[in-house]
Amino acid sequence: MELPDDGVREWRRSVAKVLLTLLGVVPFVILGAYMVIKYMVLEPASGDEIAIGCVVVLLFVLQVYRWVRPLLARDPVVIRVGPAGFHDRRLTSEPIPWEDIDGFSRQRLRGQGSLVLRMTREGRRRHMRSASMSWSARLDVWMRAGPSSETRGLTPSFDDLVAAVSERLRKNRRRTAESARSAARQASRSPGSTAQAPRMEGSPGSPTRSGTA
Repeated sequence: MELPDDGVREWRRSVAKVLLTLLGVVPFVILGAYMVIKYMVLEPASGDEIAIGCVVVLLFVLQVYRWVRPLLARDPVVIRVGPAGFHDRRLTSEPIPWEDIDGFSRQRLRGQGSLVLRMTREGRRRHMRSASMSWSARLDVWMRAGPSSETRGLTPSFDDLVAAVSERLRKNRRRTAESARSAARQASRSPGSTAQAPRMEGSPGSPTRSGTA
């Protein structure tokens, strides 16, 4: 997929995809709530059993909130891939420049793809100190050398995201190589790089005239 230099690809939230995901989560939330009610009201239970039920409900409620929150945002765009860098609004408030990204890897969990950015050492150091990165992204940077992004509930597809990021990284490497070659050519043509200083008569290495009587 060839992208124009000024082109920006966007991944927007899909209400239909998010609702389908929520429908798949609801049964697990109901199961966790049933465990809590059963052990706390209907049957005597140990503290460990009650704690397990509460943790299950809490985890699924947090996950549901994470998926529903984008639906409440005014801007439907979640991910942008463009000349400025890679910007997932769930991870950072500002784009991550391509100069700070060394590559990426793909992971799949339960059929859901995840794109893990591999940041440069300087990029990791700079963004870890910045307030623009979320705590979950910081944890990813600390554990996997870069934040991870997924397209669950978004459109277009995960494969489109991989293709766009790959193309942008190729463009950035090509541009960096061209800049380095241009700088080398300019340095070789600069005054004094190849010119030799004029030799004085009688200086070492210069021919001398022999006088005649």
